[in-house]
Amino acid sequence: MDGGSKSAPSPDDRADVIAAVNRSSGQSLYRRFFAVRRSFTESEIDFFLNVDFVKHVALAAVVEESGRAVIAGGGRYVVVQRETA
Repeated sequence: MDGGSKSAPSPDDRADVIAAVNRSSGQSLYRRFFAVRRSFTESEIDFFLNVDFVKHVALAAVVEESGRAVIAGGGRYVVVQRETA
């Protein structure tokens, strides 16, 4: 990725994930969550941040903005049953 990087989210990224949601458009949030959500429960945030890379995989796209690394996007998959994601 030119000018950016990717990384796995971690519990240390809590404030950055919340900031990324706050920067997202209503349309983007609707496409991701099937509703426009501007806040999440603590357990939902924990789910977003705690991945095991076996049954729950997530990556965040990180870019520099005004000299600071910010989350620009992300993706994930969750295995709901064996051999089904």
